[in-house]
Amino acid sequence: MSFPNIIAATNYQENLSITTSGDLSYWSINLSDVNASGVLSTKSGINSFEIFHYSHQGSFDTRFDIFTTNGYGLIDSALPQNGAILTINSDSQSNADKFASSISQDLHLGFITYNPNTFSQNNIYTYYSYADSEIVVDIFWEIFSNNDPGFNQLLTKQFFNSNRDQIIKLSGKQQSNSLIYSIEFAGTSESAVVDTTPGDFSVQGSVIDPLALFSVKSINASNLSTKSTINIQTFGSMINSGDINSKNISGVSFALNQDIDNIQSELIIDLSSDSSFNSTILLDYYPPVLSVVRVIDKTSGSDGDTIESRITFTNLSPVIGGHSIREVIFVDDWWTDDFTLLEPGENDTVRHLVPGESRTLSKLLQINTFESTIIETSPEDIKFEYKFKMGDDEFSKITSSNDLFIQLNDVRPALIVNSLYNNSYVSMHDNSLSQLEIKNLGSRSAYDVSIELNDELFKTFDSIAPSSFEILELNVSRQDYLFNTNTYEWKITWSDGVDLYTVSSNPVYLINDYNLYVKPVFNSPEIVVDKISEIPIDGVWQDELQVILRITNNGNEDLTNLHLVDVIPSSVMYSSGGDNMTKLNNRLEANIPLLKPGNSSTFVYYVKHDSSDNILLTPTSVDLVYHGKDYRTFSDSIVLPTAINIDKYININSAIVGYNFTISVDFANNGGLFLFDVQINGNDFEYVVIDGNQWNERSSLEIDGIMNYEYLISSSNEVNRNLLQAWGEFTLGGKSMRIFTSQIPVNISHTPIVTISTIPEEILDNQEIELIITIDNPSKTPLKSISIIPGIIDNLEILDESIFTEIDQLDPGDSIELKTKAKSLTPGKQMIFHPQISHKFMGQSIFVDVEQFSTLVSEELVNRYLPSIAISLVVLLATVYFTNKLVIRKN
Repeated sequence: MSFPNIIAATNYQENLSITTSGDLSYWSINLSDVNASGVLSTKSGINSFEIFHYSHQGSFDTRFDIFTTNGYGLIDSALPQNGAILTINSDSQSNADKFASSISQDLHLGFITYNPNTFSQNNIYTYYSYADSEIVVDIFWEIFSNNDPGFNQLLTKQFFNSNRDQIIKLSGKQQSNSLIYSIEFAGTSESAVVDTTPGDFSVQGSVIDPLALFSVKSINASNLSTKSTINIQTFGSMINSGDINSKNISGVSFALNQDIDNIQSELIIDLSSDSSFNSTILLDYYPPVLSVVRVIDKTSGSDGDTIESRITFTNLSPVIGGHSIREVIFVDDWWTDDFTLLEPGENDTVRHLVPGESRTLSKLLQINTFESTIIETSPEDIKFEYKFKMGDDEFSKITSSNDLFIQLNDVRPALIVNSLYNNSYVSMHDNSLSQLEIKNLGSRSAYDVSIELNDELFKTFDSIAPSSFEILELNVSRQDYLFNTNTYEWKITWSDGVDLYTVSSNPVYLINDYNLYVKPVFNSPEIVVDKISEIPIDGVWQDELQVILRITNNGNEDLTNLHLVDVIPSSVMYSSGGDNMTKLNNRLEANIPLLKPGNSSTFVYYVKHDSSDNILLTPTSVDLVYHGKDYRTFSDSIVLPTAINIDKYININSAIVGYNFTISVDFANNGGLFLFDVQINGNDFEYVVIDGNQWNERSSLEIDGIMNYEYLISSSNEVNRNLLQAWGEFTLGGKSMRIFTSQIPVNISHTPIVTISTIPEEILDNQEIELIITIDNPSKTPLKSISIIPGIIDNLEILDESIFTEIDQLDPGDSIELKTKAKSLTPGKQMIFHPQISHKFMGQSIFVDVEQFSTLVSEELVNRYLPSIAISLVVLLATVYFTNKLVIRKN
């Protein structure tokens, strides 16, 4: 199988999916039903496979849960941050292993059997590999790209690589002798939802803009595909049907599905071949929520007494961006058997209830029976249907009011309850607070009062006296909040001393206000799980490998009851350690009762391994409950190249400065996986490379393959580094890593010290001088066959060339002087003497670093200028003398 050779060329389907929640969008581009002949043979035993490669932040953002729960997203926050999962449907484990090895080679990964106890049923085999995104994107990109201007042209490699949450999915199934595959690139974005009226900071004018998401002018259907579809899904908002119905785009058709109960929409856009889509999708928010509360002024009475009954209707949709309720349909006839209507109040109809508006209907009733009677509202009595319109669609929903319980012509307790709240849409970063009011309007105390919330006991009272009330608060934490509509129903049970009675309150409906301007703030645990097993820096693998598990609380709150699970893979065997951990078969588990902010818990254990195989230590998981919500966090996996060997050899460990060492480096792949991007470095940066180069071709190395290269190095001076160590860099199991050879001790002896001097030190032209070469041996090694040859001689005449000779040996600590006669030449010019001195060591001629001798030749003052000066002085004195004599005679 060769992935780069399969490409979507004709008769395939393409799909663009955009799923939005608030300002976050999950997008994916999928090419499916692609035929690639000759890739799988009928003898391969492979029925189907799927590669799922991911690289993401592992966010606890519940919007990821929305996508995965509803089947639209591939992101799973309960995975290590980087990796690839391979699932194979095969007729045997051996065929699956062969196929996994082939894919590992094509993708530069290293798929190793992962959790076989769970996934080996029904001929399904699962493999895991660590995978840096940049390692595999290029290869998948070859499959995903073609020259046809279809949906795949919306993506650039730069755009995809810059995405914080990357998903690549490749799946295939065998048909005859062909592979029918699909490939998908996916990620997240915060640029798909756009506000066309940005100044008001409201949700009005919010649209999904696919063009802004990909920074393109239009989305073009491929002319090679048989079907081009755009799927747009929304959570927390509805696609405006009026906007969709008004669109008239050539070659484009629309199908809209609305789910008003969960506030979701799905729009399917079909594009004919070569057609284009360049429009936005208008969003609607805040479907109305109807609250209905029944109130009566008393819950007991006798024949002839009057009771006022009131019903309050409230549209809890926000004033800005909300929607009106067109009509409320209900029947209010619970009183007809035992009451007479004295004042009807308003009509039993409610129409055009605008967002935020409350409206109350009332009746004045008179008791017309003298019998002891208990009146309770039926399910039909508390049922209210309300209708509203969004876009071109009309919707109808059902809600309920609280129950009524009335005791006539008797002395008993009678409770009435209702929920008090004025907002259904709650911002994602806020808690929701509502109240439950419990009143005893009867004539006796109610005993053994229990309050249940969604069928779970919330609170109890021993009794509630007549004409008294209790107020309970419901504080819904964001951690307890689901995405869709949350319903909270109260049920109250009490006793009159003999019988039990029950009433229910009006329900509390809470909906996430998930819009463009509500940025969610999640109070999630800031926990880091590290799994560490170091590659030895000295290049020596021990018989036992140390594994360190470290759990760190980086948050500001205590974490309690953390549960750690680490699975020991079959490639290693538990040896020792693991204090405070429980071992069960291949599992190590530990409980951490308390982990304070800034603190860590560390566990250490040891495993034995077979050096003939590389090791994949699978991720460690930590489970905890934080603010009532379950969390699971994973570490990264660890790839240990225990079957990869690199060795460095040197021909001699002790030498003199200038000796050319012969270095040999062997790099062997003894594991069962291909190595990629292999580079070998001798790591001799303090030495001079005389011959040969580093192996830096970034080539691959097959299973059981060996690389070898030799080179020469020399030290031109004394070096501080007395340990030589090479390293090899490569990609194994989808991870780039570096291993080292063992350290080679090297002793570099001192070089001979050569000094050149003259007698005298000041040299005149045409002067005969004595030239002295002094050679010292400060090393502990005898110097043999010391050869002195002229080298560079300038402005100097050597009168006796016996100094250019060969010395058989100079013992350690000894010194020798070589003297000769020489004559300086031209004055005012540098005299240079730089002989070449070498000696023999281990069959090599090693040249000694000799500092060049250079000095200026001066003119000889006595021989050249002094006679002339003396004659001039005599003439001058004689002239003065005779001049004086003539003057005296004249006088």
